Amino acid sequence: MMNFNADRFRDGWWGIDRFSHMGWFGEYAWLMPILMILFWALVIGLIVYFVRRPYKNAPLAAPIENKALRIVKERYAKGEITKEEFDRLINDLKD
Repeated sequence: MMNFNADRFRDGWWGIDRFSHMGWFGEYAWLMPILMILFWALVIGLIVYFVRRPYKNAPLAAPIENKALRIVKERYAKGEITKEEFDRLINDLKD
């Protein structure tokens, strides 16, 4: 009959307690808090990156209108030029 050693069964093949959570990491247990901090830093960094990314290329203000077009519109609004002159100048500037 085989001699059953309960300690060997409990300790497993590596000589550590299989039922203890510290046995999973052995001598590298100190590494787990560091890895956890790095993991959460990565998660937070990715969230910040993907939240801010759509706004990276967004214009800060409305597009700047062509200065010449603005001047023509102002002159027309003041009554300095007629409708025909306004239309001609606008068409010339758009070409």
